[in-house]
Amino acid sequence: MFLGRALTSAVTLAQSGIAAAADVVGGPSRRRSWSGSGRAWIEVRGLDRPDGGDTAVAIVAALRALPGVQWVELNRTLSRVVVALQPQGPSLAALSAVVSRCEEDARDAGDEPGGAARRQP
Repeated sequence: MFLGRALTSAVTLAQSGIAAAADVVGGPSRRRSWSGSGRAWIEVRGLDRPDGGDTAVAIVAALRALPGVQWVELNRTLSRVVVALQPQGPSLAALSAVVSRCEEDARDAGDEPGGAARRQP
């Protein structure tokens, strides 16, 4: 029992160290997320952009449309979206993929001529 916990702790520590090293050297950062007890939270990127409000609305709407989602709450200050799930609700990976797609769509729209990022003074 003790050995199992020690190994789990060592693996978690190593994963954290690798993620931190990737951030320092400029590698792609891993999206922070968690799930348990019928809820999940997922890091949201791009909320500080000029079109961040549109991104937030798109993410909340897309997550609410998924079968098995009970409710969705976005916390802009923490850049997190919290999702309550039914027992057979979507996986954390599926939720993260929806968030990523919405962020990419917002970036693409902002990069187009006349997009939200270009309309700002």
